[in-house]
Amino acid sequence: MSNPSNSQDVADALAQLQPDTPLWNLRAARVDVKNFLQGSDAALFTPVGQSSLSIADRHLVGLRVGVTTQDAAIAARHRAALQSLGIAEEGIAAVESGSFDGLPAHVVAALRFSDKITRE
Repeated sequence: MSNPSNSQDVADALAQLQPDTPLWNLRAARVDVKNFLQGSDAALFTPVGQSSLSIADRHLVGLRVGVTTQDAAIAARHRAALQSLGIAEEGIAAVESGSFDGLPAHVVAALRFSDKITRE
């Protein structure tokens, strides 16, 4: 992203902000905050190096947060990412329902923790 102040970032996309609207202009004026949020998203969903959570695992957690908070845009973003990664609909449905059936133990632990911090 060459010029974050006038490029659409994750928050702009999720909030469906259009350029030159009052809220878009307010966010654009805070380039440091906008860059920090975009950088955090990149660190979470395009990490460099090894991690115990794969990109798919991270999107499963993102999906769960979207479902738990009833934020359709967040849930849709992560559902689409999971589908593009080839994750089976059964796994996606398990996360959406909160049953977590058939998911690896480390993913279940991450999902349960995300439920806890999202609700509390």
